[in-house]
Amino acid sequence: MLLKHYLEKYVEWMRRDVSYRKRVAAIMVGGFIFLLLIPYILLTFGMWLDRILGLPPVEEVFTLQLVGFIIAVSGWLYALWAIYVQLRIGKGTPLPMLPTKKLVVSGPYRYSRNPMAFGSILLYFGISLIFHSISMCLLILILLIPLLLYLRFVEEKELELRFGEEYIKYRQVTSFIIPLPPKSKEIN
Repeated sequence: MLLKHYLEKYVEWMRRDVSYRKRVAAIMVGGFIFLLLIPYILLTFGMWLDRILGLPPVEEVFTLQLVGFIIAVSGWLYALWAIYVQLRIGKGTPLPMLPTKKLVVSGPYRYSRNPMAFGSILLYFGISLIFHSISMCLLILILLIPLLLYLRFVEEKELELRFGEEYIKYRQVTSFIIPLPPKSKEIN
């Protein structure tokens, strides 16, 4: 009940209008945090853990680095596409304090309800492959648990409160994280 009360207050608060300039500034701060700072912290901590635990780096193979680079860039581009669509179509940002004003169901959101999470996960795993860090891979898996729980039990409830039946229908036909073709052409 406390979560529902919090979410209702949150929905009221986020209905305020925010200028385009503030949304772009918020995206820049969020981008710095999620696309640069978090990968840096994961990499630094992961490589430190590798040394402390005596884990040898994965064999220095150019192919592994190339695969990691392709995965990282793909994830980065997918997350940026999702951010762009939220800004332009949803008139908001991925940040909870400046959310979209309308439900976004096009672009990468046609294939996944959480394309930024998917893109970020790919980015982080790609970086772990580039730098051969086993611990970074494990840290990413550990961090996935609270992320997925938050998305499922907090963010989805909040979206249901904000967008009602429209979101419920969208949720029924669209994959949670992994991009898949929609189950129905009804939402487009």
